[in-house]
Amino acid sequence: MRILDKRLLAELSAELALLCSDMLELEASLLKRPLALHEAHRRSARNLAHYLALRRHDVRQLQSQLALLGLSSLGRTESHVLNAVQTVHRVLNALLGANGSLPRPEEPAVEIGEGTELLDANTEALLGPPPPARKVRIMVTMSSDAATDYDLVRDLVRNGMDCIASTAPMTVRKPGSA
Repeated sequence: MRILDKRLLAELSAELALLCSDMLELEASLLKRPLALHEAHRRSARNLAHYLALRRHDVRQLQSQLALLGLSSLGRTESHVLNAVQTVHRVLNALLGANGSLPRPEEPAVEIGEGTELLDANTEALLGPPPPARKVRIMVTMSSDAATDYDLVRDLVRNGMDCIASTAPMTVRKPGSA
């Protein structure tokens, strides 16, 4: 792309504005419900709503076009979704020489460094400190049948599994126990 295509920039800006609106609408609809949500987790919950709204869209073409322009493709924004969309939107509008505005959230969006800190703190609160030999946690997704296999689960835990994701409620019992 030799010359910036103003029409393309405007289309991308409009698409980001739509994403931003969807993020704020989902946030409002999810967080207006009565939730047992501790205030310490409110910003994380807002960011999760923004992430879910983003994932409702097929953003692959948008990501490719943003990357071709040398902008963030929004590919690693899980910890600060709305802030990333707002930032890329501002850059596009600066390139257009426009003052396009986005809907304003009631509270400021989670920022890049803050999102990482929130994620680290919440992960440690949920799963405890990371094992000494690694920084990541291991979640294994399995069927409820596999998840109720005591020997399998025990072996996975011994080999580093931190938690299980299962699609059905489960109770793991040691063989021979009631």
